[in-house]
Amino acid sequence: MEELNYEETTKSLDELLRSIQRGYVKDTTMDRAPVHYQAPDFSSENPEKDFEEGMRIIGSIDLTVTEVTDEVIRDWKARYGKVYKLAADDEDITLEVYIKKPTRAAISRFQSGTSGKKSITESATRFLLDLLLFPSQDELVKIFEEKPGLPTALVGEIGDLVGITANFTTTEL
Repeated sequence: MEELNYEETTKSLDELLRSIQRGYVKDTTMDRAPVHYQAPDFSSENPEKDFEEGMRIIGSIDLTVTEVTDEVIRDWKARYGKVYKLAADDEDITLEVYIKKPTRAAISRFQSGTSGKKSITESATRFLLDLLLFPSQDELVKIFEEKPGLPTALVGEIGDLVGITANFTTTEL
């Protein structure tokens, strides 16, 4: 079994809990009380037990972003690199979707999904959920149920971002 660095892990736990206190991730602990976390005392006789308790607390936290702020965007960029906001231009649709830049693997999964038994809409939805940062998957799926053509429209916009829809001129030589 790999040796855990409890001090480093506790630092990460503390950072996560501070982000909850700043209010951009939901606290869904079982008792709904605010999270108060005391870092394990590394001079205690059982640091593994302290670590397990910290992980139990973290395991009960829903990391869904509740509001997109500049700080959240900075965090996403640090973690994923390029981040995009796709905003509907239609008067009937008020939707902003935040995604990370698609990888080659994600694009390949999407393209292979459109050639099989799955519908283009189903493949587009899976592709979007793979890239999604905000809103939550549940929220986006509900929106897609109301407007079933949105996944295809959003994937078209993503295609523009990554060059799938680039136009070329063919000349016979």
